Amino acid sequence: IKANIIKNDSLDLTKGENKVLSILKKLYEHCENEVFIYVQPNLGGKRMDFILLDSKRGLSVLEVKDWSSSYISSMNRIEAMLEDRKDKNPIHQLNGYMNIIKGVLSLDEDINVESIAHGRVIFTSLAEIHINSRDFARELSHPTLSYIASDRLSSITIDELYGDEHANLSTDTLTKLRTLLFPEVKINKVSDNNG
Repeated sequence: IKANIIKNDSLDLTKGENKVLSILKKLYEHCENEVFIYVQPNLGGKRMDFILLDSKRGLSVLEVKDWSSSYISSMNRIEAMLEDRKDKNPIHQLNGYMNIIKGVLSLDEDINVESIAHGRVIFTSLAEIHINSRDFARELSHPTLSYIASDRLSSITIDELYGDEHANLSTDTLTKLRTLLFPEVKINKVSDNNG
């Protein structure tokens, strides 16, 4: 089984987002469970980079940054001063996305959001050594969210994109998650009164 990829075709991917999409396709090339990869979905008025729904592992939001060490002037827990602009600290940004998802999923009291929802920032051009030498690790620390540095991308596993415990979502729960996050039109067979 391959992952189902649902792409927002109205937007072009950055170089880093394309790299992450290629990694995701490779990781999920021979998956044995149901997986949906949403590419640049809009949710709560925000465009997220990736939302993964994996029946075995749960939900993961991936925020991709192409930033290099030289591109980042400084960073605190809220924002990052970049060479050409100010942006949100990516962990702070991801936390905002997670709050949107938790709000949407809380509409169904049977879904334990805390146990199934995970988030990762993926730096495609920023290695762990630069994160540590620039003292960014402290600014990127969070109790439930984490980052993946560029030097780990070549050996990343699916499990690293999620939490430590598997969610083992039923087909019904996976459908509920998809319906709450991305309401889809369901067409039921209509019987013909003429026979």
